Amino acid sequence: MRCLTRAAARAQQRDPTLDWVQGDVSDPASCARALDGCQAALYLVHGIGEGRDYHRHEVRAASTFAQAAAAAGVERIVYLGGVAPTGAGSAHLRSRLDVGEALRAGPVKTIELRASMIVGHGSLSWLIVRDLAARLPFMVLPRWLKSRTQPVAIDDVVVALLRALELPLAASAWFDIPDRSRSPARRSSSRRRR
Repeated sequence: MRCLTRAAARAQQRDPTLDWVQGDVSDPASCARALDGCQAALYLVHGIGEGRDYHRHEVRAASTFAQAAAAAGVERIVYLGGVAPTGAGSAHLRSRLDVGEALRAGPVKTIELRASMIVGHGSLSWLIVRDLAARLPFMVLPRWLKSRTQPVAIDDVVVALLRALELPLAASAWFDIPDRSRSPARRSSSRRRR
């Protein structure tokens, strides 16, 4: 398995069994090196730490990646994003959804998996909630922080990512994990050609 990262030497020390490529998804040459010879790609990128303009940067990087994937002959992209809110939602969540839309609009068939809070090792959202609950017996929050979530176990997310690589797919689509309607729901999206 080949992985693209900004810190290949550090990643190689952490897990030497993987093929690490130094680069960035916003750089076409980095994407080309990482995607060369690949049939499918998992897009597990989130750039909220990229500064004030992270939203535009994230969407542009997703488009760059989708074009590079097409040029490399990749047949499928699987993206792990966030669930669509019932209301306006946050800027952070809007960015996640727009990245999914940019990937699905690209030339490679894409499955966008929309997950709420992922519970498990390494999940920053889960760690924040866990630590707040453990340290603060009571906390007053502004009304705008009221948010419903449907947590999903990290093991279930990994299974969904792996199954999405082999799911028969006529066109790009998105799925909630877990599916909030409790029935198999597939939302297709028309893919725009450039």
